[in-house]
Amino acid sequence: MKKKIFFYLVFLLAIVTFFNGCDEFESIPINIPISLTIETQHTNSTSTSGTASYCFENSAAYQQYMDDINSLTYVEASWRTDTVVPSDLSGVVTLTLRNSSGGIILTYSLGQITPADYINNPLKLELTEAQIDLINLFLSNNDDLCMTAEVLVEEMPGGQEQYVIGIIDLLFEAETNLD
Repeated sequence: MKKKIFFYLVFLLAIVTFFNGCDEFESIPINIPISLTIETQHTNSTSTSGTASYCFENSAAYQQYMDDINSLTYVEASWRTDTVVPSDLSGVVTLTLRNSSGGIILTYSLGQITPADYINNPLKLELTEAQIDLINLFLSNNDDLCMTAEVLVEEMPGGQEQYVIGIIDLLFEAETNLD
């Protein structure tokens, strides 16, 4: 009798596990990383700027899942410096993200920094909830997912050649259908 009860319990447990253990995947999140390299103009002045443009359609991950994407959302962003001349250059750095029509999506000030500090040490951009909402609004209300990033460096010493080559790394998540 004990063997029969044990057998039935094991059988019942196996059936419950079989029917309860596998949920159907209907969607999957895909990471879409973007790196925008921006070189400011070479100048002797106290300010300089540069821009770089990007369209999501240039991303292999975006192209692969483009027809199945339900939504795009912002995940995180960072700033890193590739080159700075002179190496001890400092200034107030402002990053601006614009849509393809030139409208501002986001403006973010890094404040007074020494860009050389971020050559091997990226600075994570701590965006406010409102700033994240603006980026997500751009992503959800646009068929034209192209943007331009601008770097403005001000309050530099001037009097000598100076420029910055920086990289803005952006990470987005695409929620995709598996159908």
